[in-house]
Amino acid sequence: ILLGAMGWPNVRYPDGTEIAPQIDLRMELGLYAGVRPVRSLPNVPAVLADPRAQNLDFVIIRESTEGLFASRNIKQTNTDEEARDTLVITRKVSEKLFDFAFNLARQRKSVSGHASVTCVDKANVFSSFAFFRKVFDERAALN
Repeated sequence: ILLGAMGWPNVRYPDGTEIAPQIDLRMELGLYAGVRPVRSLPNVPAVLADPRAQNLDFVIIRESTEGLFASRNIKQTNTDEEARDTLVITRKVSEKLFDFAFNLARQRKSVSGHASVTCVDKANVFSSFAFFRKVFDERAALN
């Protein structure tokens, strides 16, 4: 499913959050992988000064239904002193996400001759991300 930016920053719920139909669609349709290609285009001025920027070509894959999205719309505080959201990571969705990433890397390698997958997280701080990294390492070993 291709989906562009949605919403209107001035239209907000009473708690200050934006109306975000794209997140509702992700949840309803199980769209767990946000795929964001990044590459330099010929004849388009570079936005970075370093000449290596002319060769940018990578893909960011972001999990789009878990993490902090899992606690969206669940009110966890009732005071004006703090707000909380719960980070949720499951094996089922993480494995699907990582398998998707490794399959995409294989496809890109067949075209360009090289590809790698890098997991970016805060496993050194949060146990949920340590679990995320553990599942990533398991799936990486299979690929």
